[in-house]
Amino acid sequence: MLDRLPPEILSLIADCLPLPSLHALSQISSGLYSAMSSRVHCTLSVRAASEWALDDLNVDQILASRNGSIGALAEPVAHQQFLNRLASQLRQALLQLEQRALRSFRWHLGTCIPAEVLGEDGYISVQQRDLSSVSLITDGTCPHAGLRLEGLSQLTTLTDLSWEGIQHEREMAVLRQCLQQNQAHLKHLSVGFVSSANALDHLACVLGVAGPGSGPRDGSLAARDSEQFPALVSLCLSNFYFPRLEMWDHASPLFYRLRRLTLRHCVNQQQLLRSLARAARVLQLRHVEVCSDDLFQAPTDPSASLAIIDFLLAFQGLRHLHLQVSNFPVSLPGFGDALRHHQSTLQSIIYHERRLVPIDNDRTFEDVRDVSPSWVGEMSQLLRHHPSTAMGLCLDPLAARDALQPVAHCVSVRLLHLRFSGAEHLHRDIQHEITSALCSKQHLSSPSLLHGDHRGEEIAEDKTSNGATDDCSCCSTIADPAHPESATGSLMVAPSAQAFLAFADWAFGPTGLPTLQVLAFGDFSHGERYRRQQFMVGRNTWVKRFRGDTYAEDRPYFYPVAPTDALIWD
Repeated sequence: MLDRLPPEILSLIADCLPLPSLHALSQISSGLYSAMSSRVHCTLSVRAASEWALDDLNVDQILASRNGSIGALAEPVAHQQFLNRLASQLRQALLQLEQRALRSFRWHLGTCIPAEVLGEDGYISVQQRDLSSVSLITDGTCPHAGLRLEGLSQLTTLTDLSWEGIQHEREMAVLRQCLQQNQAHLKHLSVGFVSSANALDHLACVLGVAGPGSGPRDGSLAARDSEQFPALVSLCLSNFYFPRLEMWDHASPLFYRLRRLTLRHCVNQQQLLRSLARAARVLQLRHVEVCSDDLFQAPTDPSASLAIIDFLLAFQGLRHLHLQVSNFPVSLPGFGDALRHHQSTLQSIIYHERRLVPIDNDRTFEDVRDVSPSWVGEMSQLLRHHPSTAMGLCLDPLAARDALQPVAHCVSVRLLHLRFSGAEHLHRDIQHEITSALCSKQHLSSPSLLHGDHRGEEIAEDKTSNGATDDCSCCSTIADPAHPESATGSLMVAPSAQAFLAFADWAFGPTGLPTLQVLAFGDFSHGERYRRQQFMVGRNTWVKRFRGDTYAEDRPYFYPVAPTDALIWD
């Protein structure tokens, strides 16, 4: 009956329904599917089942029931055959969608994009030109990178653009054209280069923004600068090359309109931060993320840490701070002042520090490893009565308890993440170690309770690389810079699954952190790449109230949860 209603009535009904209901309604009949498809499939996300088979795409749920073509393929070669396999699978999904129905397109395979998709006459540029959001992760190291991407510059309604993996000048040219088409209404921009070595001035060549030291600013140039990216509120730059000058005489007005700024290992980024800190104009930033490594700074340059501190002290109102720093001074003067400066507004703090440390007993070999924060000694005082509700710190459970216990009833943290780099622990199955420790003490009635029934059995059967449960160090490379002797291989901080469970017992217990709701441990970056190097638990009374699970009476304080559990983010 519903499919007999006029399209206008169906549209009004669809406006009142949540997305799951729209999905269910579209499965009733072909007529309803045709009416609802533009709403159900408003976002196209291309995924591969494995990082080792990127041309094996998961499009089973939206396979086409009819044959068709969205363009002719070039004569296959080795590289083209790979793209052909991608295109043939995508074709089945794309033909299901109505023209101009998509609003968002993401390509996160880290490969070149077939010409059929984003070429000059590709599917996106011909049939889905009304996109408001595009997110690309491509392979800039490929010799064919940047070819057949002309369709990107034909999109004119973008408000959100993200592109990681840029390397070649032809990619920069396409990006520059796209930005010119959309700069008047672009709100969120993220640009990431493979490398900044021997790079051009990206500020001018890519963004089209006049760099510092470009001469006197007359009225026409100043007016032009003020009109560039007038709607931009979020800017993320990775491996970006800023021009090197002794002193920036000005920074583009676009930086002063931003609410969110992310700089990841950009060349000369400390000069930009110093310029913004010394400017007379007021910054309006609410979210700041900076990734920096002092090891690669020129010997004559001041420490990047000093530039970051000066920058943080130059404005007020910061809500979210994320710092990932490497080889900073053992003592970080001014960081406590920066936190106190934003104490009234700061809602979340993420701090991850790495350092070049000896990795053997003879202190002969060095490598960059996770270390405890250089300001861990004053952490208790800094966090006392601090309003932050979310914290991510590179700390092992023992050090975390030492830092938090003196101020446990003074902090208001609801989400605590004890971080470490999963890439350094690929040989470990930390999920299995903690699950085994829980089950061995009968803390859980079944390992299937971990992360839901659909993943528990798989985790329970997983073994470590040597085929047995390994309950040794989960983060054996987290060192304490305040104690140089701990950097040796035998004395490195070595928390185990038991140490994490002991910390969780304390944190959720009567003498722990009364406001804590979720405790995360490990590396949650890159989707599920480090799934075995992560674990998450929630307060039992809270989880039970929302999910209704049962739990053993001898474990009353916490319960395993998954990052995908909606209750965590409600």
